Amino acid sequence: MVKSSPTANYSAVGDTINYDFLVTNTGNVSLHAISVDDTESAPATQANLTGPTCPVSSLAPGDNETCTATYTVTQADLNNGSITDSATASGTPPGSQTPVTSGSSTFSVSALFAAVTLTKSASTLTPEAHTNDTFTLTASNAGPSSSGAVVVTDVLPAGLAYVSSTAATGTVVISGQTVTWTIPNLGSPVGAQSTLSIVVSVNTTAAVSNTATFTQTAFNGSGGHTGSSNTVTLTPTYAVIALSKTVSNHSPLVGSDVTYTITVKNEGPGTSEGVSVTDPLPSGLSFVSANESVGQVTTEGAGGTTVAWQVGTLANQASEVLHVVARVTASAGTIVNTAKVVSSTFDPNGQVETAAATATVAAASATTSASPTTVSLPHSGPLPFTGADAAWEMGLALIAGGFGCILLFGARRRLRPAGRHSRTRR
Repeated sequence: MVKSSPTANYSAVGDTINYDFLVTNTGNVSLHAISVDDTESAPATQANLTGPTCPVSSLAPGDNETCTATYTVTQADLNNGSITDSATASGTPPGSQTPVTSGSSTFSVSALFAAVTLTKSASTLTPEAHTNDTFTLTASNAGPSSSGAVVVTDVLPAGLAYVSSTAATGTVVISGQTVTWTIPNLGSPVGAQSTLSIVVSVNTTAAVSNTATFTQTAFNGSGGHTGSSNTVTLTPTYAVIALSKTVSNHSPLVGSDVTYTITVKNEGPGTSEGVSVTDPLPSGLSFVSANESVGQVTTEGAGGTTVAWQVGTLANQASEVLHVVARVTASAGTIVNTAKVVSSTFDPNGQVETAAATATVAAASATTSASPTTVSLPHSGPLPFTGADAAWEMGLALIAGGFGCILLFGARRRLRPAGRHSRTRR
């Protein structure tokens, strides 16, 4: 007995496989009660086998007949990828109660399969924290048969938030962090594919990994109907910006100049873009000059009341310095000068950092002018040794000194030679 099937393959639950059993009497006596026994190998089940049945029950020597049977495919058969069974034929010779049995004939029918693959990529693996990134899922069928429905599931990890999606074919359903994409079929020819783009918001500074999974209707050729994509890991970038400010003199005099030193530093770990510093000079200061280590400085307002420093890009651990010279116009009091820095790159400590420097204006002026010298007399009262009144003593001393000067002047006039004061007559 030889078993065969006109059914080359199966591809779905409920498919029918037709079996043929060619039974030949190779003996020299007739055989009666011809029958065929067909045993299915697990996971196939006997319950799904109909037959075998034979058209005649007796075969003369050298005669043959074809018996038939049918088998209905189950999900287990699809998952297994093939159906295998073994059959034997038997018949009873005349005058005997013991049938003779043929050797076993084994036959297998394979499932048609679809080699579906799923790949995943990201527009960037190093997105800036708190910006959007885009995942692209590509489902492909390498054949040789159609895939049937393919259902892709992508569970977004914590730190990523769904924004939007666009599917080339099929439908997309969003439930919380789960994106479900159903493709009706990835058919022939070989290489059929479809794509899904998922826009996510990267709401974390920690690395996050994401893997999508899928199921397909057709057997995948590897023992099942499921698969997964490659894993994509995003490493968000960010930069911590620090700002410091000092003043050259904490007790300046009115009219003097002070120098404020502003230092901006990128403490990393990423590159900081669009860094700018503003320093609004408070009341009591007037702008004199500025000297920057990089970038460009402009002033705004009457008298340059606000100093604006466009730093630009700062690499990880890079720092730059700005010196601002200002004149103290306040006569007294405390002057607090505060600068701030902003960056377009995400900073987990906040997008705006501030730094202040304080100076207290001294009471005296930094500039002096000529003025009459004033002599202050000691307070009135008795002198410690003479007992005389100090004011009277000082007054008498001044009078005596003046009178002495007059007498000395008169004496000098009397001692002058007379010739110096006469003219010669002619």
